[in-house]
Amino acid sequence: SADISVHFTAAQGYGTYAPNIARVAREFGAKVLWSGAGLTRDRLETYIENGHPVIAWVGDRDGHMYYAPLAYWTAFDGRLVPYPAPSSGIFEHTVLVVGITKKGPYIYDPLNGARNGANINPVVGPGVVPWKEFLAGFATFHGMAVVLE
Repeated sequence: SADISVHFTAAQGYGTYAPNIARVAREFGAKVLWSGAGLTRDRLETYIENGHPVIAWVGDRDGHMYYAPLAYWTAFDGRLVPYPAPSSGIFEHTVLVVGITKKGPYIYDPLNGARNGANINPVVGPGVVPWKEFLAGFATFHGMAVVLE
């Protein structure tokens, strides 16, 4: 099968992916320990248990994480840009994983504020997301993450 990570480049026009986040983190003085697609649950747990936060890309809908097959569109620069297939109703999202529990990873979700108050979506983070749900969402982008020191 084709190497899916080749598509997670500095593509233009839809969100942003690990290469850009890792580059900007380095520019601002952060040490990036790992970046790309293919992070396994075991490696994620090891990084977190050793005190390294992980920025993880997930498929998300209404505050829950789901798997979605990827679709591709051609950006203005000719690159193929992956995104969750529109028919899935799933969207690209990132969360910060900072802890590991038996039930699932402890995350901070940047949409937490948007999901409080008048917004009807449930609050996702900070809090524990069940492993089954997290791993389904994480599989959408083939384990794409940035691991920080």
